[in-house]
Amino acid sequence: MRRYSLFLVAALVLGLGLLACGGSDEATSEGANDDGLVVRDEEGPAPTAETTKKALNESLQAFNPHCLRPDAESQADYPITLVNPNSRAPTRQYRELWVLMQAGLLDTTAAQSTGGLPVHRFSLTKKGEQTRYEIAQSRGYEPMFCYAVPVVTQLDSIRTVYSSGPNPLARVWFSYGYTDLATWVDSSLVRSTFSGLNSRPSKTQTRSAKKLLVQVDSAWVDRRLTGYERPPKRPNPPMEQ
Repeated sequence: MRRYSLFLVAALVLGLGLLACGGSDEATSEGANDDGLVVRDEEGPAPTAETTKKALNESLQAFNPHCLRPDAESQADYPITLVNPNSRAPTRQYRELWVLMQAGLLDTTAAQSTGGLPVHRFSLTKKGEQTRYEIAQSRGYEPMFCYAVPVVTQLDSIRTVYSSGPNPLARVWFSYGYTDLATWVDSSLVRSTFSGLNSRPSKTQTRSAKKLLVQVDSAWVDRRLTGYERPPKRPNPPMEQ
């Protein structure tokens, strides 16, 4: 009887110990918020869902591969004035701007130069302004015409990452789709003038991805953007096309 009592007490203590360990590990390793998003913060602070979406959208749009930029923009900002020396064989810069005018992104006015050659002055239309985004190039940003804009559709998991440096890190798993899908990019003129363009994604197309965010001061950003200045805010809201 005494041996049975000792065995019962030992089993009870062992069971309570395992229960305590399991409960403690579950409580400190992860939790789910009201949206069902799993957040694990055992290594440090984690960004909120709203902050995470903002950082991811900024990154997706900064590295958006569905954009184009005419060569003439590298030499001047709009309005851009070009001379067309030969109407039957225009320069590449002239052809690119002319095609964008046909797509409704640019407007133009014509005048005669002193030498008798036609001069065209290209300026942005409202549609053209709302189609332009600041795209990360080298260590800065360049404005480009984008025919699809990636946006986060779902956050799956946020996990903080151990770091011996001064800045907290967080790994994020998520899905994203596309908005502001522009049909002008499907034009044969656009495709033949701007070679190597990626295909326009569909409205239902979604992709899964993961990114590493870093906290810089009070903001969370994609680690790839830490060497860039923050892009300026777009003056106009996105335009449905």
